[in-house]
Amino acid sequence: MATLLLIVRLALAAVFALAAAGKLADGEGARTAVARFGAPLALAGPLAIVLTAVELAIAAGLVIVTSAALAAVAAAALLVLFSLAIARVLARGEAPDCHCFGTVGAAPVGRSTLARNAALLAAAAFVAIAGRDGAGTSLGDVGAGVLVVGALIALQAAFSWQLFQQNGRLLGRVSALEERLGDSGPRQVDADVPLAIGTPAPAFALPDLAGATTTLEDLLRPGRGLLLVFSDPGCGHCDPLLPALGRPRGADDVPLAVVSRGPHAENRAKAEEHGVGPVLLQEEYEVADAYRVLGLPGAVLLDAAGRIASTRAVGAGEVAALLDGDGARPERLPLVHVEGRS
Repeated sequence: MATLLLIVRLALAAVFALAAAGKLADGEGARTAVARFGAPLALAGPLAIVLTAVELAIAAGLVIVTSAALAAVAAAALLVLFSLAIARVLARGEAPDCHCFGTVGAAPVGRSTLARNAALLAAAAFVAIAGRDGAGTSLGDVGAGVLVVGALIALQAAFSWQLFQQNGRLLGRVSALEERLGDSGPRQVDADVPLAIGTPAPAFALPDLAGATTTLEDLLRPGRGLLLVFSDPGCGHCDPLLPALGRPRGADDVPLAVVSRGPHAENRAKAEEHGVGPVLLQEEYEVADAYRVLGLPGAVLLDAAGRIASTRAVGAGEVAALLDGDGARPERLPLVHVEGRS
């Protein structure tokens, strides 16, 4: 029993340590994930830091035999909070990326995420009950402890190597993008701050539902601006907007384009049902993040010169207001004066 308790205790500690390490290595992803789960944008960064610190404290507490039971109770409480947050977004028809283990564990949440949390919760309950009053085996008491620690070190090494390789690929992609785009001056990188009106819109090139690549320049060619809407076939709050997005737009209306993600078949089915188009597919949320739109549905208006012409709209109400309001007419777009541009 004592050996089993040691193994479960250290395995649970490894899970929380890996989760904290992943968030430390992918701070931006952790902050974005916290925001997507409903935290206010201004608090997403501090909350991600606090969450990482709590996970590290739990991992350390589980390693020490005298604090293991208390750390297990904290782990159980955190897992319950995680599960409630996941159940909430799933009930709303959304499936944001978890980022539970940083970039290595970045995947949309679902029932499997809840099942994993339930298994970890059972392990935490076992440690909290079996390890009460300081009961348990310390690392030096049995050879099994040495074996478990060795396994944890190997697991951490494998995780670090995978993370190193992934970061190398990301750096390569960033370098390639910089070579193609050139140096366009200082970039805003704070996702909590909306792109200012008059800022050049971030460029993109995405496949449409037919597989053809469409760029921002292609969408702006009519010279009447662009209403860029961000959606997702798994977003329950996006569905009520689909009939309005598919409504024929008149010659006086700003053209509309939808940037979505997820399975190609689901996007095609919803687009055809409501007559929505064009629909472009981002891999994850890279274009939405570039436009600082952290919630779905979201939208932003661009002028004919490809500059931001409205504050970001997040949520069905704000998007509907932008879609139906005065800002949807090109003659009513804000007149933006940017130094060095006409």
